[in-house]
Amino acid sequence: MRFAFVLIFILSAELVSQQEFEKFDKSFNTSFIQVGEELTYEVKYLFFKLGQIKFKVVDKFIENGSELYKVRVTVNSYSVPFVDIHASFEATFDSRFVARKYYSELNERKYYQSVRYQFYKNLSAYIVEKNYQNFEYDTKGQKIDTVKVLTMYCDGPSLFYYARSNFNQTKTMVVPTFIEGVKGITIINFGKRKTKIKIDALNKPVDAYEIDGKANYIGFFGLTGDFTGWISADEKAIPLKGKLKVLVGSVTVELKGWNNIKETKGN
Repeated sequence: MRFAFVLIFILSAELVSQQEFEKFDKSFNTSFIQVGEELTYEVKYLFFKLGQIKFKVVDKFIENGSELYKVRVTVNSYSVPFVDIHASFEATFDSRFVARKYYSELNERKYYQSVRYQFYKNLSAYIVEKNYQNFEYDTKGQKIDTVKVLTMYCDGPSLFYYARSNFNQTKTMVVPTFIEGVKGITIINFGKRKTKIKIDALNKPVDAYEIDGKANYIGFFGLTGDFTGWISADEKAIPLKGKLKVLVGSVTVELKGWNNIKETKGN
């Protein structure tokens, strides 16, 4: 029994040593982030088509000597009996994918929520404001927190682009992640293998790199736990398909449409 314990300890220590903690202290490739790029994904649960997610790069600018990107994400469910979700996010992050500003709104049948936060370097903290209204119980409220941080953080939208920047690396990263005002980590295994993948929106299989990992938090729509994704093996690094675990099971997210990336179609 003692030998088994020692063996497990050694194997665990080796696994941890193979992981690298992301400090956001080095340069990343951001050439693929082009203003106007819009990616549309369809979300499926089993045989049901639940809705669409759109990512759009709306601005790129310089502020206080830093290069910043602003992206907008919209989520809209289809007219299905058990899902009624409409949400929008607007996030600003720098060229290291560090979350700077964020605002989200969530509308469901009986519930509304907004989350706003901004990073203040002089405080080493995010100031987070949350507002909610429960229409069923006729309640509403507001909460403002100062969340101290000891390292830099991605958030949900910037993590999407961080993964695209590192898709062809071979490494395991522990990424500090700030989700709706709550600190967590995302473990991502990059460079698992290069493969061919076929999606309905393309007329033939394309080369892609597979990544996988785990989210140790409960994110938007109950996203948590294991995930797998496939990113196109070219300079545009377009996420083509993902399998994500949520609280009710697993969903598939697949690229359905795009603009400002004409060369991708038919690769």
